[in-house]
Amino acid sequence: MFCQKLCNGLCRMLYTLSSMLFSACARLILCFILFLVACTEKPKGIEVTQAVMNALPPGQQLGAVYLKIQNPFPETQILNYVYSDVAEYIEVHRHIYDNGMMQMRPVKHLILDAKSELLFKPGGYHLMLFGISEPLAVGDKFTVWFEFNGQLPLG
Repeated sequence: MFCQKLCNGLCRMLYTLSSMLFSACARLILCFILFLVACTEKPKGIEVTQAVMNALPPGQQLGAVYLKIQNPFPETQILNYVYSDVAEYIEVHRHIYDNGMMQMRPVKHLILDAKSELLFKPGGYHLMLFGISEPLAVGDKFTVWFEFNGQLPLG
């Protein structure tokens, strides 16, 4: 309903302003293009959900966060930077097996495939928070900001 009202108003305005410049056919085509642009459903954006961090022992300044990231866009998205007020810095890490040993490695630029989701879980991807500045109790909430190529920071 909103799209219809918006497009009707835009088309009336366009028709009035362009009556001397365009033919009736061109005005009709422009109104149709405006309708398509205004009413095409766009993806909502990258979503981060199900974030959880295990309780830290007293004095511990290192923690892991597990979560799910969903990319609804038809393009690949690249996560370049993660930060929060509660930690000096945050890195994306991934566990890998190398010569029979489980190792944890930082991931500089996490690639999210088009229209996909990635689950950060123990033994796989996770966020490592370094230099946690204040003691965090069970149930405490804090914001983590994610910066993707071409997107506003998400937090």
